[in-house]
Amino acid sequence: MMKMKTILISLMLGILFSFTCFAADGQLSFSDPSGNVGENITLNLKVKSDTPLSRADISLRYDGNALQFVSGTDTDGGAGTLRVHGSGDQSESNTLAYILEFKVLSAGTSTINVEKQEVYTQDESLLNLTHVGASTVTATGGEAGSTESVSESASSETEESKEEKEETVNEGVKLTAKDKSITIMNPGSDVQVPAGFLESTIDVDGHQVKGWVWKAESDHQYIIIYGMNDAGDLNFYRYDLKEKTIQRYFQDPLEEEQKKNAESYPELLNRY
Repeated sequence: MMKMKTILISLMLGILFSFTCFAADGQLSFSDPSGNVGENITLNLKVKSDTPLSRADISLRYDGNALQFVSGTDTDGGAGTLRVHGSGDQSESNTLAYILEFKVLSAGTSTINVEKQEVYTQDESLLNLTHVGASTVTATGGEAGSTESVSESASSETEESKEEKEETVNEGVKLTAKDKSITIMNPGSDVQVPAGFLESTIDVDGHQVKGWVWKAESDHQYIIIYGMNDAGDLNFYRYDLKEKTIQRYFQDPLEEEQKKNAESYPELLNRY
């Protein structure tokens, strides 16, 4: 009898363990909006599951010549690349909902695709997406002469800030150099700016964007900026102000030693 109880308990524990090992499933879907050139359209993005969800981190790609990003729930970026990161609207059970707004720039059909995605349940487990959709945007021509040249701007930019040309725009400006481009982003609170740098601004196609310069220099040769590359990876980048080249920023040990020597040089002069 005791042996039978032991076997039953083992079977029950095995069944319970098998349930905890399976990741929860979900689906990521989009609406397919349509509109006229010059109008704003609304895109709905939803993640649904049978289990309570916590947050998502989704990278999107779209045609920056066809659409201009205006605003979105927990969304930043622009110039063809967006990052949706946050809890969104959770008014529906087991659903994360996000609303994105775009301005239609040209007639035709374009798509908005998912490049990378991570969705978390309330216990911070990764959600297994069994379906990842895409959005098809249909745009029809507007009135003659309504086409205008538009520079992609940050998601937080308003009509008032567009008129204030000197106001700093932190995100969404496309920076291109030798066939390499990144989308300038605003670093989160968990991102640490490299030591020894001071916040500054740089003009990119008429937009003032945030960066950091080496504080020990008066004649700055380069500036570091935070951005997302075409693969959706976030990192600091070094932008050469004279050569107009972009390189992923890393700490060069020799350069660091030279900077330390430069900082200590005035103290050595006073000492001797």
